[in-house]
Amino acid sequence: MPEHIAAQVEKLDPAAQAVIQMLWHFHEEQMAEFRALREQLEERDAKLEERDAKLAERDAKLAELQAQNDKFRKMIFGRRSEKLPPISSEVREAVEADDFPLDVPAGATSDEIKAARTTQRRKQGRKKSKTARSQRRKALDKLPVIHERVDVTPDKLPEGMTLDDFRPLGDGEVVRCLVPRYQIS
Repeated sequence: MPEHIAAQVEKLDPAAQAVIQMLWHFHEEQMAEFRALREQLEERDAKLEERDAKLAERDAKLAELQAQNDKFRKMIFGRRSEKLPPISSEVREAVEADDFPLDVPAGATSDEIKAARTTQRRKQGRKKSKTARSQRRKALDKLPVIHERVDVTPDKLPEGMTLDDFRPLGDGEVVRCLVPRYQIS
């Protein structure tokens, strides 16, 4: 108890002093309990702030992952223009860069390099297809030739047609007709 209050209490009768002493004792106990509760609240506030910081960090990470997930979904399920180029095209470009040396000046633009690659690729493709075409021609020459003359008589004509509706096909001209292997019906 502070001195100025203790001096006043001494002037009172002993019963009043006992009551004041008891009240002062309860006051000190409640103040100690109040301080303990205040410390607990401060600790809890510190823990809550720490938890809030962790939650904010998690929310930021979650937002980042959701944005990344949206981007990947768009790449996989989105329109063709939004998707990544296939790996095969990337590999082909790398192989072409090694296989087809380009004759372009050192300061060429990307469009010029692209045009030179396209030209080089077409030349390479023509070389490959030229041998395939010559092999097909040789195979066609090995096919048997069937000469057939079709005379049209009035009794073989479809209804409503006359001999005037037909004309000769060439004058001794040979027409080559290939029968397809597969017939779609």
